Parts: sequence; structure tokens; C-alpha cells
Amino acid sequence: MTTNVRRISTDEEFSNAKLGWKRLVNCVRQTIKYILCLLLYYSGILFLFKKAKKFIGTSEIRIISYHGVNDGPFYINMFISKQKFESQIKHLKRHFKIIGMAEAEEIIKSKKRMDDDFVVITLDDGYKDNYENVFPIAVKYRIPMTIYLTTGCITDGCPTTVYYLILAVHGTAEKNLDLSSLGLRKFELDSAEKRERAILEIDRHARGLSYKEREEFLEQVLSSLGFGKENPIFQNRMLSWDDVNEMVEQGIVLGGHSVTHPILSRLPLEEAEREIRECREEIQKMTGRKVTLFAYPYGDADSISDQIVDFVRRSDFSSAVVLYQKRNSAETLHTLGRTLVRDDMTSNPFGSYSEAVFSCEMSGLLDTLFWRE
Repeated sequence: MTTNVRRISTDEEFSNAKLGWKRLVNCVRQTIKYILCLLLYYSGILFLFKKAKKFIGTSEIRIISYHGVNDGPFYINMFISKQKFESQIKHLKRHFKIIGMAEAEEIIKSKKRMDDDFVVITLDDGYKDNYENVFPIAVKYRIPMTIYLTTGCITDGCPTTVYYLILAVHGTAEKNLDLSSLGLRKFELDSAEKRERAILEIDRHARGLSYKEREEFLEQVLSSLGFGKENPIFQNRMLSWDDVNEMVEQGIVLGGHSVTHPILSRLPLEEAEREIRECREEIQKMTGRKVTLFAYPYGDADSISDQIVDFVRRSDFSSAVVLYQKRNSAETLHTLGRTLVRDDMTSNPFGSYSEAVFSCEMSGLLDTLFWRE
């Protein structure tokens, strides 16, 4: 018994040391990146890079993605603060032509040389803060935005699985979470880094479950954290259809994002098709607007398949988006790449908004320097 306790203690110490080392490496990396961005921004190199792109005809359309804009909690790059979001929008308004998805599709299909850098702003899932914080900024700066809706969450008024986890793990009084009986492990929750790691691992496990299994799994996890689904902490976290309709009247464009936010590639094809079809039908029924846009849930390469992309194409969606960066063309209108705007793309090492960092990221200069896709 003593041996087991000692081994567990040693494993935890090793894990904590590894987490501390990772935190230090990330801090150093972010500091180096910040210094580099300051040099590029204030030396004029960034300005020359932008001019060169226009001269040689390599301007591009960058589709960027957010989930929510609120006061936190901030884990796994799901949300960003309202102050940072508005600062980003002001920067994009000054330095890019902000267009909607329909205009982006036409430019991409035309295959014409672009003399300007364009940006398309999208949001996924349909969180309440899209109405409370994003919508007023869209109206204030008169810019188009597209919101891809997870209709089941909006109709039922229930958060997405990952948002349940974020709120519960952040809000629990528990210092440990033992999920070994559910096929996972025991998680320590006594720091932000450990809570984030727990959220990532638990959500990754939940993604592979069927809808019924996922709901049962979620209830067990929430119960272990001291919550039930009816807890007030989870209420009013998603858009209502009244919110959606008000935004649509002011120019916000809607797209589908499935009914229950599953990994479509892991479902039987008939079930995946139903998720896509019924999502679109619900949005059209509740808003009276035609839906021609789609975003694949999770959006990584493993979450879609050729069969699913083909179904989306045959279903007369004019475009569909993934959630990783890639080169877009007329041949990839149903797998258009997007850039998820993470906090480290917009902040200095102290966490405050940095115009230099965001400008270098959005210009594509860092992509060129570091051979990113």
C-alpha cells in the first residue's frame, strides 16, 4: 500500500514538473515572438511586406473564426475578451477590407488577382455573448459577420458539451476529479493549467461518443464536480431564436453547424446527413431565411470525410468551412480554411492586447517567416 501511494505521488510530481516546464517554455516562446513582432512592426518591415504582397499579387482572403466574446473563464482558446475583440475589429477595419462569405465566395470563384487583403469574420456555435457583445460591435463598425449555429443547443437552451465542461471545471469547489470509472483518470484541479488540461482531455473523450452516450457521460462528470444540468451557472448561455432574428434583421448572416455538434465522420453517413439537413431546416423554419453556408463541427481534418463533403456540396450549400488554416481556391469551396483567433495571436507576454502581434499575425508575415501553411 505504501509503495502504491509513493508511486502515485512520484507520478504526480513528475506531471507537475512537466507542466511547470511547459509553462516556462511557452512564456519564453511568447516573449521571443513579441519582441520579433515589435521589431517587424516598428522597423517598417511589416509595411514593406504588405506593399510587396500587393505588388506581386499575393494578397489573400483570410477567413477568421471565433466562438465567443465575454469575460471568461478563458480556457482552450474558446473565448476572448470584449476589449481585445473590439481592438482587433478596429485594426481589421483600418487595414483590411472586411467582406461577407457570399462576396468571398465570388472572389474565390473568379480566380482573379486580388489587389487588397480581405478578411471574413465568422463565429461558431451560437453563444449568448454573440448577441450581447459581438452584435453591438458589428453594428457599431458596420461590418458583416457570419454565425454558424448549433441548432439543438439553441432550441433546448443548453450549452455545448465543451462549454458545460469549461463552466463546471472552473466553477467547482473540488480540487480533484476522479474519472477512472469512466475510462479516464484522476485530474488535479488546483491551478488554471491543470483545469485546462482536464477540460481538453475530457472533451476529447466526449467527442468520440454517440449523442446518448455523450449526454450520459456529461451528466456523470457534472455530478462528480457538484453540478446538475439545471444549475443556474449553465442557464442563458446560448442564443435564443429571438436574438437570432434580431441580428438577422441587422445584417448578420447565418450558417448551419449541425444539430448536436458531433464529429460527423464518426457517425453513420445517414445520421451525419440528418445532422446537416435538420440543422438547415430548423434555421430556415425559425428565421424564414435561406441557409447556404455550413461549418463542420470541430472542423479538423479528422472530423470530416469525402462522403460528408460531397453531401454538403450536393445539398446546395454554396460553401463550407473547416477550422484549420489552408490555402483556399475555387476547388475547395466546401472545405474553406479558417484561422482560429487565439489569445496568443493578439497579446503581449503580460496578456494585454498588442497591435504589433495581431498585425503581424493577420498580415501573413509570420506565416511566411515560419513556413506555416
